[in-house]
Amino acid sequence: MKKITSFRKEKSKDTLIDVAFLSPQLILFSVLTILPLLIALPISFTDKLSIQDTDYNFIGIKNFITIFTSSMTPLFLRSVLRTFVFAIINYFFVFLFGLPLALLMFENKLKMQNFFFTIIFLPYMISSLGIGLFLVLLLAKDWGTVNLILIEMNIIKEGINLKNEIVASIALPFIIGWRSAGFNMVIFLSGLLTIPQNTIDAADIDGCSYINKLRYIYFPQIIPSIILLTIFCMVGSFAVFGEPIALGALSGNESVLFFSIVLFITGMGAGSSSALPGTFAQTVSMSIVIYFPLLIIAVLLIRLQKKLQY
Repeated sequence: MKKITSFRKEKSKDTLIDVAFLSPQLILFSVLTILPLLIALPISFTDKLSIQDTDYNFIGIKNFITIFTSSMTPLFLRSVLRTFVFAIINYFFVFLFGLPLALLMFENKLKMQNFFFTIIFLPYMISSLGIGLFLVLLLAKDWGTVNLILIEMNIIKEGINLKNEIVASIALPFIIGWRSAGFNMVIFLSGLLTIPQNTIDAADIDGCSYINKLRYIYFPQIIPSIILLTIFCMVGSFAVFGEPIALGALSGNESVLFFSIVLFITGMGAGSSSALPGTFAQTVSMSIVIYFPLLIIAVLLIRLQKKLQY
């Protein structure tokens, strides 16, 4: 009986320690995510003009109807489609940059591994606005470094234009993928490090090729990392803001009018001439229209992880 009592006390102590470690994150999540959502939901059913407006009325679902039936509808739908395409290309660069680096670090015990970690992580310390400006320095049509080099080498006759939607849809995910390479590498690497070494050794003894090791050992066992990065990429793509601003999203560059930019334009009445300023409540309604589908997709991905994970 004393052993059972002692075991229960130890278990309670461990639970309290777990709660103590988790509580800062839970508090931040509640204050920065749950609380704003609870505040935003009622606002979406009002005619609140701005964040400072205190004189507003309940109008039901009129804001949600307006989003899909008014003059702002084409701008809203185009921004969602543009952001969706951006998210797909961005997801490709998550694997292109992050996975090879993680495999390199996992397979090779480099003498200067800490140094390489630092170098790979350095771009992640640059602000999103700074990354956008860096892209402008490289690809500005008339004076960008890459354009000047390509023109000098007679590879192209006219500079690459960042206002071209195809160029922007590739260049922006590329530079963001480069910036986030270190973060993505660590997530992939954390999954690789959970693979039992004896499983890898057994595959080597059996003469398993590296491609088959990736297919049958590595990838199946890093499913949690892949799902996590999928959710991060999806949410981050719909929240991208600083880079498009640097590329002129508020000064006429329609190719980078992503969903987050349209929210700002609608709510604050700023931006390009083609944008129609709306109300703060309409902005909140647009956010909710996108938030819940993303939430459902994230939940489905987590459920999928449980089915696929070894």
